[in-house]
Amino acid sequence: LTVSGVDFGDMDSQPNDTLDFSPGPFVLENNGNVRADVKIEATSLWEVPNPTGFFQFQSAEKEPGSVPGPGDLVTTWTALPPPGSPVMFANNLNHQNPRDELYGHLRIEVPQDEGAGQKSSSITFTASLPLASPHGSNAP
Repeated sequence: LTVSGVDFGDMDSQPNDTLDFSPGPFVLENNGNVRADVKIEATSLWEVPNPTGFFQFQSAEKEPGSVPGPGDLVTTWTALPPPGSPVMFANNLNHQNPRDELYGHLRIEVPQDEGAGQKSSSITFTASLPLASPHGSNAP
């Protein structure tokens, strides 16, 4: 992660996301030597446990060509899963510069009955070798 934290600051009842880069999203870079599949999971941000529509993610290319195609990303808001139940964040993330970086966007909304106070969550990204490469034998 080249950007490893997102701070939404004080929130009101309106949803907020990182698509406008205020705050900025996570930035993931594959510094390895093979393509990677990336999964995501998170501890609950709110008293409402994950998965919930109040705490969502999506993935996007920071650098064009970082994944083979749009089907290798999560391009709609998707509820973050709880620890132990990771879901796809991106498939076949390239390892070659300058096509090896993705954005991890977040969307949050304060649930109506949520108590006041500081909130936090630990979001875990896990990379592994792809089960199948669109280019055969994990080539670029």
